[in-house]
Amino acid sequence: MYGRRTLLRLALALGVATAVNTVAAEPEPAPPPPTVRPSPPAPAPVALPTYRKPPRKTPRAGPSLVSLTLLITAPAVFAVAVLRPRSSR
Repeated sequence: MYGRRTLLRLALALGVATAVNTVAAEPEPAPPPPTVRPSPPAPAPVALPTYRKPPRKTPRAGPSLVSLTLLITAPAVFAVAVLRPRSSR
């Protein structure tokens, strides 16, 4: 929590003689030895496959999506316009 020097300063400031003797008698823990990791070997070159264009998708069979949408919605819109109720005047 506190280092040895900090505890000594606190003990001297407070005038506690027993704390100074107790703290001074404790040996400092030895730092752990430095670990040296060997550098990893250089990666070996890898041959990349040649680029190939993806095959083109075959077009959909039948009418396009826009034509199909108009084929279904146009008669429905026309029917709504013709069959709407009119004013009775």
